[in-house]
Amino acid sequence: VGGAVGVVGTLEAIMARRRAVRERLTCAYCDGAGALACGSCFGAGRGADGLPCPACNGAGKVACVSCQGSGNSVLLAEDRNVIRELAGLGTMTAELEEEIDR
Repeated sequence: VGGAVGVVGTLEAIMARRRAVRERLTCAYCDGAGALACGSCFGAGRGADGLPCPACNGAGKVACVSCQGSGNSVLLAEDRNVIRELAGLGTMTAELEEEIDR
């Protein structure tokens, strides 16, 4: 029983670190969606005249200006170091490098 508790605790610590990394990698403006409600039609997709909104082509959404629609935050060099520190485990480094550079 004691060994199982240690394993569960270790797995939870790894998952908590992964969640922290994902939160850092998610665009803060669109919350990872890659799109924001159109500012011209306020997300309705139609203008006051009932025609499709020319700014969003009737979609009601436009690409996020911060992440250009990717949903990922733009990382500074110091953010990369924090993410590497959060990972803390050698087995996650390659996976994180791929995610960071994506």
